[in-house]
Amino acid sequence: MIDVITGKPLQVDETAGGPALFDVPASQLKEIEGLLDAYGIRYWVDGNSISLFGEPETTVVYFGHAGDLKKIQTLLDSVS
Repeated sequence: MIDVITGKPLQVDETAGGPALFDVPASQLKEIEGLLDAYGIRYWVDGNSISLFGEPETTVVYFGHAGDLKKIQTLLDSVS
């Protein structure tokens, strides 16, 4: 799945010792939630969106420590 802000593929990150997560353009959040729900992937969305330097708003989707990073990334990569 392509990030509408950067034009690059969305990438799930795993912070050192932290949960799997990724930044999502707010305009794509509903589409991503639908995809994750359809595949039974557990997640939660940060309650706040942020816009820096006049850029479009983004929010963070978290998958927690039990999130299967490879499965989630493969799913995102399968969407054109």
